Amino acid sequence: RHELYELVPFTAVFGLQRKERNLSMAFASYAADLDTMEADQIAVANTQKHLSSEEKEMHRSQANLLMLDELEQDSVMVTTPLIFAIIVAVMNQFLVGYSTGVMNAPESVVFPGHSTATWALAVSAFAIGGPFGANIAGGMAETRGRRGALLLDT
Repeated sequence: RHELYELVPFTAVFGLQRKERNLSMAFASYAADLDTMEADQIAVANTQKHLSSEEKEMHRSQANLLMLDELEQDSVMVTTPLIFAIIVAVMNQFLVGYSTGVMNAPESVVFPGHSTATWALAVSAFAIGGPFGANIAGGMAETRGRRGALLLDT
């Protein structure tokens, strides 16, 4: 699993945005330190004097801010195809949920000889219980793992 997190961009995996932000900050800090050392070497080559600690700190903070701004600009990529793909995926989920929740097709097989009220009760219980089951299943998958949650649910 750890290899998967290393290969997948952090913004694609839910819950890892903080880790991605921390890595960006560490990378920006490291790059700013390298840039400050290079600026100090250039100053020594030109003036035979090292930069003062104030000049180094000011150079480091400016380089750090520039690097963080550049990293944040790269990470914010909302494009028209992405928005269109999200809209299509959401609309498809509504269609799947509706088709699953209505359950009109198997009525004669599932409830032969039952009243309309019994059928309506079964359909409404399915539609009302679905969100509760989804919330509980997510917590179970977190605590027991996906396999353990499936074994308990079946």
